[in-house]
Amino acid sequence: MVIKTILDTDLYKFTTSYAYIKLFPYAIGTFTFKDRDETEYTEGFLEALKNEIHNLEMVKLTSEEQEYMTTHCRFLPSVYWEWLSSFRFDPNKIEVWLDEHHHLQMTVTDYLYKVTLYEVPLLAIVSEIKNQFLNRIPDKQTILDKLADKVNLSNAHQMPFSEFGTRRRFSFDVQKLVVEYLKEHAQYCTGTSNCHLAMKYDMRPMGTHPHEWFMFHGAQFGYKHANYMALENWVNVYDGDLGTALSDTYTSDSFLSNFRRKQATFFDGVRCVYGDE
Repeated sequence: MVIKTILDTDLYKFTTSYAYIKLFPYAIGTFTFKDRDETEYTEGFLEALKNEIHNLEMVKLTSEEQEYMTTHCRFLPSVYWEWLSSFRFDPNKIEVWLDEHHHLQMTVTDYLYKVTLYEVPLLAIVSEIKNQFLNRIPDKQTILDKLADKVNLSNAHQMPFSEFGTRRRFSFDVQKLVVEYLKEHAQYCTGTSNCHLAMKYDMRPMGTHPHEWFMFHGAQFGYKHANYMALENWVNVYDGDLGTALSDTYTSDSFLSNFRRKQATFFDGVRCVYGDE
């Protein structure tokens, strides 16, 4: 079983889910899987994937996890975690198949405050099963050696960073190994986006907001106003908390042309995932 807890995901999935509940509770959306490498998968892989998808219905928020998240995420109200404790993934909402070229196709449709929670677990499952079927075996020492180089660089130059590796991880065990090493050796690691590992290793759960939030606002309000409306609504929900603005959904030029002084007072950081900024 790849996903054993609902907290084995990125923090921003929960913050985005709550933002949808707060402002757009009736919005419905579809998440579609896209394999940029156009990998040719086998029927055996598909069967293993379907088994893991079926297992998702057993995943739930425990009372211990609920208490932890309520205590450590003051920007989310306790009523959200109470709702999440009753939430269950529905495998019947996940359509998965191989097309005529053996490329993986997968879609999930539901209310956005629910469907957003499916994304990261499904990506992590696909990645882990894919590596298993390709007989890729991680070399623990090589992983730690490469990680040590980066940690030493951070320590030497006092460079803060966070671990954001869940959705594309090799496997849960590899991510666990990495986070455990960071906890012990990285002086300037500010936390991890994985809520389960943050809880396990007493680290700070970290998160911003996803491209998905801006893409939704583009569809809802038009792309010309998407950046402005996405940031404005994030402030309306979180009132200055979680103040790292995502700048690259529709190019940084578009973002900067929409960025207003009011928003600059609420957002004290910028995250650029794509590009050379």
